Amino acid sequence: MSRKRKRDHAVRKLRHELGWTQQKLADVICVSKITIVLIETGRMQLSPQIAKKLEIMIDVDSESLR
Repeated sequence: MSRKRKRDHAVRKLRHELGWTQQKLADVICVSKITIVLIETGRMQLSPQIAKKLEIMIDVDSESLR
């Protein structure tokens, strides 16, 4: 599995572990729901800025998402 696909799955897995919808995650890190959808489906890469938001707002190690 490519690094890109691992990141996609890591974001989805994190969201599922939290029991959150895509909209809830989007609201918490101040991005649109479509951004979460695109990341989870592999049509958009997880940017360093979004990874940092996840790290700060959800207390997750952003390196684990890369």
